[in-house]
Amino acid sequence: MKLKLPKEYGFCWGVQKAVDKVKELLKREKGAYCLGPLIHNPQINNLLSERGLKIIEDLGKAERGILVIPAHGLPEATIKKAKAKGLKLIDATCPFVKNVQQITAQLSQQNYQVIIIGEKKHKEVRALTSFADKTEVIENICELKNNKNLFKDLTAKIGVVGQTTQTEKRFVSIIKELLKKNFQEIRIFNTLCGDVQTRQREANKLAEKVDLMLVVGGKSSANTRRLTEICVVKKETHHIESAEQIKACWLKKKEKIGIITGTSTPKFLVEEIISKINEIAPT
Repeated sequence: MKLKLPKEYGFCWGVQKAVDKVKELLKREKGAYCLGPLIHNPQINNLLSERGLKIIEDLGKAERGILVIPAHGLPEATIKKAKAKGLKLIDATCPFVKNVQQITAQLSQQNYQVIIIGEKKHKEVRALTSFADKTEVIENICELKNNKNLFKDLTAKIGVVGQTTQTEKRFVSIIKELLKKNFQEIRIFNTLCGDVQTRQREANKLAEKVDLMLVVGGKSSANTRRLTEICVVKKETHHIESAEQIKACWLKKKEKIGIITGTSTPKFLVEEIISKINEIAPT
């Protein structure tokens, strides 16, 4: 049995920056709040919690002290409420996400209706919608084709951005459909994260060369789910969060195993998974 790893794995730059910022904060402070998980990886959130990061889902539970803005950002209204409560804010928003927020705000100020290509329920997208007066979130091309009332004013000025973890294929397909509309003006910003796109391309190539794909990352991680979507089309694929989830039956008669990680997956998880595979089915 041979193990194949992608060229890129472990944290992406933006996630690493967010984690490092909070680690440094917790060295100076006894504790801090974070509204929702800092990143979409349970192991890292647990480690930070052990160091004093209190992950909360309700702003009302943060009575005083420091509030960390997570990597996927927060809605503007929530940030204003936090400031009104007297909380000190530490912004750990991923720089790529911050860039999309700034573009969205600028488009809105210039009277563009902002189209966000992404998942309606994802926290990054929910935060993004707060940076513009008029927004529409499109998840897939079928939604765009079937919703005839989506754009009632065909002379409107439209600005398009993408959730950073969307696949290039979905982003481009929706853009092509949008271009069929008779808008007065349309501005398109490719806000897809470069690190995410690199991993998606690596996942696609790796899946063609192996007998089994293991996608490693949090179940709530959008970019990790995208990797699973890509790999499952070509090869038997399992999305796992830890080595304990690997089943021996998956490895039977598999000569080559590919491992790809989400951008919020730490390297130590890959090391644990390789050790587990070698334990179950020695190379």
